[in-house]
Amino acid sequence: MKTESYDNSMMRIRDLSCGYGRKTVLEHVSLDAAEGECIGITGLNGSGKSTLLKVLAGVDLARSGEYRLCGYDMLADRKRFGELIGYVPQEDPLLTDLSVSDNLKLWSGSKPDENAELLGKLQLNGMLKRRAGTLSGGEKRRLSVACALTGGQKILVMDEPTSALDLRQKEIIRQAVRALTDSGGLVIMATHDIMEIEFCDRIYYLSDRSLKEENAPIVIDRLMKGDTDNEPNEL
Repeated sequence: MKTESYDNSMMRIRDLSCGYGRKTVLEHVSLDAAEGECIGITGLNGSGKSTLLKVLAGVDLARSGEYRLCGYDMLADRKRFGELIGYVPQEDPLLTDLSVSDNLKLWSGSKPDENAELLGKLQLNGMLKRRAGTLSGGEKRRLSVACALTGGQKILVMDEPTSALDLRQKEIIRQAVRALTDSGGLVIMATHDIMEIEFCDRIYYLSDRSLKEENAPIVIDRLMKGDTDNEPNEL
C-alpha cells in the first residue's frame, strides 16, 4: 500500500525493532536515506548488522516500527521487497552447477544481453558461459551483485560486499555502486572496510541495539579500539 511520503527520503525507518524468539537484537532503530546515496552500516562483529540488513531486504520480519520505501509501507506490503530491493547476503547465493548466464536468468528472468551495461560495469561479459563454481571469490561476489540488480532494482542492500577480496575486485564493485547511486539509486552496505567507510556518503554505527549516524574518523577509531564501552548483543 502506497502512502504519502513525509519527506524526500527514499528509505524512511522509525523505531524499528526486531529479534529472534525472546531475544531482542535491535530496538528503536531509525534511518533516512535519499536517492543517490551510499549509506554504510558498521559496528563490531555481532552487533546486529546482518539482522538489520535482512529486515531491510525483507528476509526477516520487524517486530514493530515503521518502514517506508519509495512511499510504500513495507511492513504491510511485503510483495514490494523483490520489486524494489536487490539483496547481496554475506554468503554468495549462487547455484554453482549453473553457468553465470543461467544464474542471472534464475534471479531475474532476464537475458544477459538485456543487462549488458550492468555486466560490463562488473566485468562479467566475458564469462557468461562459465560454471559459477569455477569462478574466483571476487568473480562470485561480482556475479552476486549482478544477480541482485538484473531485475532493474534501484535499491541495493549488501552485507560485507568486499570482504576478503583483493583491491582490484573491491574497486570494480565500488565503481558499480557509484554508477547505481549516480543514476539515482540507493545503496545500503554493512562493512568493516576502512576504504568503504570513507567511500560511503554517510555512516551509521550500530552498537547496544541502536543505530547512530557518525562521521567516518570517529567510526574508524571506535572500530580500531574495539568499542569497549559496548558489548555486542548478537552472535
